[in-house]
Amino acid sequence: MSTILNPALFAAVADAAVRGTVILLAALAATALMRRSSASARHMVWLAALTAVLLLPIARSIVPEWRVLPLPAAATVMPGVESAAPGTRRDLSTATAPGAEPVNAAVPTPAPTMAERLADVDWSRAAVLLWAVGSALVLVRLLAGVARLLWIERRATELTDDEWVRLTDGLSRRLRLGRIVRLLREPAATVPMTWGVFHPVVLLPAESEQWPDERRRVVLAHELAHVRRWDALTQWVAHLALALFWFNPLVWIAVRRLRQEREHACDDAVLEIGTRAADYASHLLDIVRSLGSGPSAAAGLAMARRSQFEGRLLAILDGAVRRNAASRAAALATAAAALACLLPLAALRPAAAATEVAQLPSVPAPASDSVTIVETTTITEQSVDEAGPAAMDEIGERDRLVASARRGDPGQYADIIRAAAGISSATDRRLVLAAVLERPDLSRDNLGAIIQATRTMDSDAERRLVLAAAVRHPVFRASSTVLPAFVDALGWMRAPLEARLVATSAFAARPWSPASQVALLRAVGRTESDTERRIMLTAAAQHQRMDEQARAAYIAAAGGIRSQTERRLALNELTVQRVPAVAANPPRSTPAPRAPEPVTETRRSGGLAQWDGEMHLELSGDSLPRVVRITAEKVFFGAERWDIQRIGAGGRLVVEERVDGQLRRVRAVAGTDGRPAFTYTVDGQSRPFNQASRGWMNALIREFTTS
Repeated sequence: MSTILNPALFAAVADAAVRGTVILLAALAATALMRRSSASARHMVWLAALTAVLLLPIARSIVPEWRVLPLPAAATVMPGVESAAPGTRRDLSTATAPGAEPVNAAVPTPAPTMAERLADVDWSRAAVLLWAVGSALVLVRLLAGVARLLWIERRATELTDDEWVRLTDGLSRRLRLGRIVRLLREPAATVPMTWGVFHPVVLLPAESEQWPDERRRVVLAHELAHVRRWDALTQWVAHLALALFWFNPLVWIAVRRLRQEREHACDDAVLEIGTRAADYASHLLDIVRSLGSGPSAAAGLAMARRSQFEGRLLAILDGAVRRNAASRAAALATAAAALACLLPLAALRPAAAATEVAQLPSVPAPASDSVTIVETTTITEQSVDEAGPAAMDEIGERDRLVASARRGDPGQYADIIRAAAGISSATDRRLVLAAVLERPDLSRDNLGAIIQATRTMDSDAERRLVLAAAVRHPVFRASSTVLPAFVDALGWMRAPLEARLVATSAFAARPWSPASQVALLRAVGRTESDTERRIMLTAAAQHQRMDEQARAAYIAAAGGIRSQTERRLALNELTVQRVPAVAANPPRSTPAPRAPEPVTETRRSGGLAQWDGEMHLELSGDSLPRVVRITAEKVFFGAERWDIQRIGAGGRLVVEERVDGQLRRVRAVAGTDGRPAFTYTVDGQSRPFNQASRGWMNALIREFTTS
């Protein structure tokens, strides 16, 4: 909570909001000039503007400063006139001139007025609290919508009937959609919706079963257009912008325009595949009349909303509107324009104020009973050298040690490392240790001492730079005796990002022994961030051959990941046995590795076994890269898994393989009497499911699963 209520955080957000106003106004002007352009192009402009506003705080800390706007001049100091202490209230009635009769001190001070009480309020703290409350409300609304969608998804049933499947496959080919989309139907749903970035879902209401074929086609085309355009991902950009900058009206305008242009762009995609504008408008009108608004539109992408219907209807029927999708050149131009606005705004800084203070002659105060007190602010020039004698001594010691290290006397390395451990500044200590690490004649003891010297560093970033240089040293790559010290150093790091950079470099440095792999994986298991831990485990799976003990440590580290998605991705990586990229002399020909059995569930009953499981593998080696996905739900087989006898109600089998850009896919659902009904596609084009395609499917199942 203290981090959220940090005034520095709010100051960064407020600064980005002020600077981002320029970007949003530019986007507003640009889209006004693009009135006759396609909705896809206008949507791209608003997306680029919101993304640039979100990146402003990060860019401000990276790009060089550009000081062009001077601060106001320093206030004039009037010697001879006493100024009040900061934060005190001056009572003019008690002021006296020199020699005048003092006012009776026994006179009671009047109670502070409401204005004075308001002046004493810490408004900066109140502003931070108000911003945090507003952001929390926006996020709670979003999380409630996500929970609503998860609840619907659990209750919904998957549409597997041939008509819907054929229609979905046909539209996916026409829209050049490269991802698999699940069709769900749920009685509580009142409007077609889609959600999911990497695993898209299209939800249809119960009434969709009675829809005519043309309405089914236009509704599915609209929702699949959302999937093709990655609108579920761009919607999260809008959510994040609202959560951070909810107090900026221009952000609300930008998010609303982004949603409008998104729906217009999907409508254009439906019309582009040959739908008559009048027919589409009629279907959309019927959907709005009968279905109303859908649940939790903030988290999902609902097809119909009454607030947007009139504008969409006019755009659909306007024959002069351009409906083409934005080209790649237009996307690059928009990104370049956004960067052209972002970088100067992030670099802009006010110039330093003048250090000279104007001095006016001392004027004695008039001797009268009524004195006017002039409140002034005195600005004094700070010392240029703020380091102090102790810090200056450390800088001199650092330079002396760096020079000694570069002279290259191996007998002095241990003394230099010990002296560096006594330097309190993490940056200065890192510079000395880095100078020693430049020497190729380091011993294993020297390298271990360097790693130990990072223990008391108060900066993970500086520690990471030293450890990364140690990993690159030939001694580290040639010997495993320094690894225990390295593992200890990894445990000292508190920043997950810095720990990930160090751990991934260690996994990529060389093939480690099983005991060393276990030690590294246990250190990885102490990382708090789910994403960073998954990335570290991925690096381990990609660069190391693991035995059973190391695999157990890997699984234990992955089991501590709280996010189900991140945990699944980490465990999927374990099923891919790759040739280590750092092998010293890899053989010219390496046999294709066999992936281990994925986590599946098999139950045998009545002579048939039920197969439920999912695997997603990315294989690499000397051959072409392969991506294989096998999903089985309620699949019943005989003696072997490729001997598929029937599929239960709501079940399915999906077998996919992508090699050299070509995607082959077999999908089987329950047909008559539960017998499997197969469909086979190559790059989205329907092909006959014959003996050859069946043989390909059986070979994949044999290769990657066991009975």
